[in-house]
This record gives sequence, C-alpha cells and structure tokens, in this order.
Amino acid sequence: MGPSLGVARSERTKYYPTDDPGERHSGVYAFCLQCRTGTELQITRWINASFAPDEVSAIAPVKILREKRNGVWADVRKPLLPGYVFVYCRHESHRFVSLPDLHMYAGVYKWLQYGEGDRCLRGKDAEYADWIYRHRGVIGSSDVLVTGTTCRVVSWPLKGCMGRIVRIDRHKRKATLEMDFNGMIRRMTLSVNLLEQAQDGQAQDGEKD
Repeated sequence: MGPSLGVARSERTKYYPTDDPGERHSGVYAFCLQCRTGTELQITRWINASFAPDEVSAIAPVKILREKRNGVWADVRKPLLPGYVFVYCRHESHRFVSLPDLHMYAGVYKWLQYGEGDRCLRGKDAEYADWIYRHRGVIGSSDVLVTGTTCRVVSWPLKGCMGRIVRIDRHKRKATLEMDFNGMIRRMTLSVNLLEQAQDGQAQDGEKD
C-alpha cells in the first residue's frame, strides 16, 4: 500500500456511524480484504452474519449508475471497487482482523497491510474507507454545477470525496473520477446530475435526453 507507508501509527483514523454524510468521526478502525472479483457480497454477508453489528461490520461498496435501456433511464447497481471488501471494527486488535490466514474462506485472498505488517488503514487509504463508511457503502448520483468550462460538485456523495473529476460525459450523465487507494490512482465512473448556471445565477437542470 505504497504512498501510505510514511503515515505514523498515531495517525490512524477511527470512525463512528453518522447520519450526516459530510461529518467525519472517530471510533471505528478500518481494514480491507482483497478477494476474488464477484465474491464481494458473499464475503460481506458471511462477515456480517458472524459478528454483532456494533463489533464488526463489512461493506462491499456499490455505485448506482443511471443507464439508459430501451430508451428509459434506470438505476443499476455495480461494484464500486471490484475485488475488495472493507471491514470496520470497534477494536484495532479484534480477533477477526488478527487472523494470519483467511484462505479457508472461499474467495478471500488476504488482508491489505503495510510493510511492517500493520493492517489498520491510514492516510489516503483511511480517507477512502471513511468516504465509503459515511455513505454506508452505496454511492449514488451527485449534483454537479457546470459553468462554462468549469464544474463544481454541490451535493453528496462526491462533495465529501477527496477524488478529482477528470472528465464529464454530458450525454451519459457520468463523471470519471480519480482516487488514490492502496498505492494506486484508480479511475471510476459515477453518475451525476448536471446543473447549468443560468444568466440570473440560478442553477437549472442541464441534462437532455
């Protein structure tokens, strides 16, 4: 997990559940499992069925994309980060995240960890896990205000995201985002609601079929 290696152990972040997607708290430690693509939901269900929700919880994040099918716009759920499951624990040294080997569980490859063997996410990895946690693992559409050649995110979930928009597809109503996780810059496509800046300064729906 390259870029995060320089972050001190004391800078680990803990999170508390919140109803405000823009509010960040401390209280839960974040970890991440790497798994076979396509097994994310199965692994998440297994973990959540094995522990009390206030002790350990797992999230296989999904994105809700607006796609046009047979001339009709519909919401379609797809994996946000295929091959990864995030695990949140009240205690950093919980017995589950201390297991040295998880190969006995179908689809699980390994815990992501840093060079010295520490598995608790930190730095940009922790920020990414926090963003997912605050939205309960479901990343839907965000409002994006377009003024000429510039754009500004004006609603969650992208408003609270540390990623960078590199492209907007007006026709498909999608934004391409770059985010740093596990030492890599990853690109993901998310749905957006495009708003145009009118001459009177008011935002209006800028999407056209």
